Amino acid sequence: MKTLRRLFKIIFSVAMGTGLTFGVYSKLLAFWRFDVLNAKHWKMIWRRWEDGTSFSTPKEVSFLLLIVLAPLFFGLLCFISYRIDWLNVLFFPFKKLRKAKKEKEIEKARHEAMSSATVAMKKAPAAKGGRPLPEKILRLRGTVQRTLASSHGGENDRTADNAITDQNIWGTLEKGLERNDIFTLREMEFCGCKFGLTAITTEGVYLLSSGPAAGNAWTTRDNADPPVWITETGEHLPSPVVTVQKARDALQQEILQKFPQFGDLTVNASVVLSHGKVETMQDLLSYLQETDMSVLRAGSCKVAGLPESTAIVELIKTQKQPSNELANAVSQAILNLTENVYD
Repeated sequence: MKTLRRLFKIIFSVAMGTGLTFGVYSKLLAFWRFDVLNAKHWKMIWRRWEDGTSFSTPKEVSFLLLIVLAPLFFGLLCFISYRIDWLNVLFFPFKKLRKAKKEKEIEKARHEAMSSATVAMKKAPAAKGGRPLPEKILRLRGTVQRTLASSHGGENDRTADNAITDQNIWGTLEKGLERNDIFTLREMEFCGCKFGLTAITTEGVYLLSSGPAAGNAWTTRDNADPPVWITETGEHLPSPVVTVQKARDALQQEILQKFPQFGDLTVNASVVLSHGKVETMQDLLSYLQETDMSVLRAGSCKVAGLPESTAIVELIKTQKQPSNELANAVSQAILNLTENVYD
């Protein structure tokens, strides 16, 4: 295919150059009665040049310029014609039509999915006094209280001070959101990642996860295989950014597959550093820009270049509350990804 495309470009560029040559030939013959293919005419021009004849009139100057610049224009036109992908230019209208048709089909499929989901919800039998929510979703919403010990268990390798600090941070952020009636979930774990706080609005889902407990100065290697953060003592920790990124992508896919009516909902994820500093800030910022992730600072972490965790709260507070259907759909999607934490 590439060979055929290159051959087409060569033929087209030669054709354009030939067209230019014919145009110049016609003009010379029509205005100056100069036949490029006639050797006698060239000899006459050469004799006048040797005799010192000056080209002073506009007609003579334009004739001379046309003779001198014609080869340059010929080469330039051939080069431009070869560089331009004329197949894309010629078939551009058809590609636009195909793209518009494809977008229309996608929009139609999304509309049908939303309609079928709405009909299914209308046909679903409701219990008297409203359909009761599953106990797991009640736990997600905080209706069923959980203690700090039951949330973390014996698997958490954080120190007691760091655990208390993180709980204070999540509590402060949650209170800031609840004052604006933002739907929040606490202490969720799925895809091997723990999220201290999850907020749901009409515009998106916001996942907030704690940074590493070990270490106080990290060298980030998010593009390595496997991706790691290295502490000041040389300890290799799984990259919290990549771990959260994978969980974010999994939740986005789960919502798209199981709840297509909310397929446009964006899932955002952030890692919150409550202490320490990042030694390789430029590498971290480059990776965050590539993956649309974010790292925030809170507590004793004073890393320059990272926004405060309260900034995300202020952003979320400007958005609208989700409908019950949206909040329940996201909660159920998280439950589908959650390992049996509460069982």
